[in-house]
Amino acid sequence: MSLYVEAPPEAVYDLVSDVTRTPEFSPEILRCTWLDGATGPAVGARFEAVNKVRRGSAWKNRPVVVEARPGREFAFSRTEKFAGTLVWRYRLEPDGPGTRLEESYDVTEPLTRIGWSSSARCSAATTAAPSCGRACGRPWSGSERRPRQE
Repeated sequence: MSLYVEAPPEAVYDLVSDVTRTPEFSPEILRCTWLDGATGPAVGARFEAVNKVRRGSAWKNRPVVVEARPGREFAFSRTEKFAGTLVWRYRLEPDGPGTRLEESYDVTEPLTRIGWSSSARCSAATTAAPSCGRACGRPWSGSERRPRQE
């Protein structure tokens, strides 16, 4: 997913890389806290996320930061029992007075059969990127996309 946020890349990066604020942007995240003395995004830093979808119990996972380039890219990898491994990635590009924010994920280890049967009962994931514009103090909607400037 890609969207335009009317804020500089550094401000957008500060939001997407501050995992403690993720519950503000995603209804599926109840809480995120840095672990092992980490206080912010750095390659190798770990955090604990507590997730919950509409149906079912809450669960914890412990992602690790795999990219932390201020104003450019933030990514983390998370592995859950039976649910495989995903790398969530946020890439930022300056775009006029704002930022083009792209959110994506790669499946690096697929779900197991047990994971597939469990995920079939859950609703689709809600991305955090759309809330970023509101958090920067600038409203946006999915239709407010600016063409890339070459």
